[in-house]
Amino acid sequence: MKIVIIGGGTTGVAVATKLRRRIENAEIVILEKSQEFAIAKCGLPYLLSGKIKEKNDLLAATPEQMQRIFKVKVKLEHEVIKINRKNKKLLIQNQRAESYDKLIIATGAIQLRPDIHGVLGENIFTVNSMQSLERLKNYYYENKVRKVLVIGANAVGLAFAEALHQLKANVLITDFAEHILPSFDADMTLKLEQTLKDKGIDFCPKSKITAFKNDIVHFKNGESCRYDMVVIATGKTPDLKLAIMANIEIGSAGGIKINKYMQTNDRDVYACGKISEMINVDTNLPERTNNPATIAKQARVVANHIAGIRTPLFGFRNCEIIKIADYSAGICGISEEKLQEIGQEYQKVVLRQFNQSLFYPTPTPIYMKLLFADDGLILGGQIIGKQGVEERINALSVQMQHNAKVKDLMFEDVAYHPSISQPKDIINNIGALAEEVRLNRLKYKDVRTLEPDTFVIDVCNPNEFVKNGLDNAINLPLTAIRDNLKTIPRNRDIAIYCNSGYGAYLAYQILKQNDFDKLYLLES
Repeated sequence: MKIVIIGGGTTGVAVATKLRRRIENAEIVILEKSQEFAIAKCGLPYLLSGKIKEKNDLLAATPEQMQRIFKVKVKLEHEVIKINRKNKKLLIQNQRAESYDKLIIATGAIQLRPDIHGVLGENIFTVNSMQSLERLKNYYYENKVRKVLVIGANAVGLAFAEALHQLKANVLITDFAEHILPSFDADMTLKLEQTLKDKGIDFCPKSKITAFKNDIVHFKNGESCRYDMVVIATGKTPDLKLAIMANIEIGSAGGIKINKYMQTNDRDVYACGKISEMINVDTNLPERTNNPATIAKQARVVANHIAGIRTPLFGFRNCEIIKIADYSAGICGISEEKLQEIGQEYQKVVLRQFNQSLFYPTPTPIYMKLLFADDGLILGGQIIGKQGVEERINALSVQMQHNAKVKDLMFEDVAYHPSISQPKDIINNIGALAEEVRLNRLKYKDVRTLEPDTFVIDVCNPNEFVKNGLDNAINLPLTAIRDNLKTIPRNRDIAIYCNSGYGAYLAYQILKQNDFDKLYLLES
């Protein structure tokens, strides 16, 4: 059997190595159109900043290693220009044709330049390879760049923004979106945006660029600013030319349509990686995924299926973690903004808690948001913090894989050590809080939906209230609630707030048990 893989990125390498472990005697060939092979492109910003010192650290393997260890032949500068499905042959630019028995398309996605006047300027860069990164780096130093515009507030754009900031550039990020990290919700990214601003990285939301001219970028709203260099880091587009020419079916999300074994409409042609689309199990809609963990699963499914082992992959769930400065941001499942977009009903709770035990020196806060259905089924969660985000977002992901409900989080076993957790972890506490809301024993209100007549109580201490108190709130510290029951109006809605959430929850319970019935916890 001869198996050909189009694409020498990390996806193609993953498929090839898994195939070899399953089928020792197959002929496996990787065709890569460029001179670069097996580059972990997600590491390019860190190579730019100097966190990664050597280019070779980003190489998953070399062609020589693939031949010597896995008996996989890698052919560089072999650009496939046509797939002849009838004869099972690949037409290659300036090279002999290549035959196949099974074909895997793993050509990934490409960074296109938006259709904007002046976008082809010599100081405007896309970065999708070692070579393009080298061009950017050389221009930066040779021209003594100071002002850099990064287009795209996704994870890649933010990584490049931070890398350039570390190189002492003044960085401005622009995006169509209203906030950074579009897969997250705006209320969860505020802390991250402030962190970037504190570092000196500015963000300009809802900004549409109309032209680049004489090192001035012009926006649709009439504003403009000067730049020395531009980095385009908007969403990437699948390289579908080969598939379209070969009449391989393209799905509604703009990727190659595949089944649960990664097969296309031609059962001898597979597709995986950023070029394909799958069902998002939370929305039940087809989407393209950039998550390397999902792509690694796809590679395993392809290799197994060609070897006669059926391990279907029915879809994927969005689960990602982002690092910004000393903060981590994790998301699993569906966001609140997406739930609103698709018209799905939901409830939510938010909680702030210290990650470590309070007696431990310098405990750090962690923020968590949980979205759930009326029956308690967990729909999604987001976590922001300096420590402990990755283990908790992964724990939430495992629960969601088993169709857990919020009450299951209440009793999740969590390892404890005072330096890294609390006996009652935020996972347990937010599950308990969500169950209270679900059973209507606790009510939330968004600060943006408050009626003008609402009586707002901020229960933080007076010093904290002076610094960070909520506007239009009465400061009534938690310790003073019981002594002031007669001053709190019973005929008005009462919204209770504190910046951690826990003090407001305690005040809520005190008032509820003193027969106040128009109570809400305030979500800011």
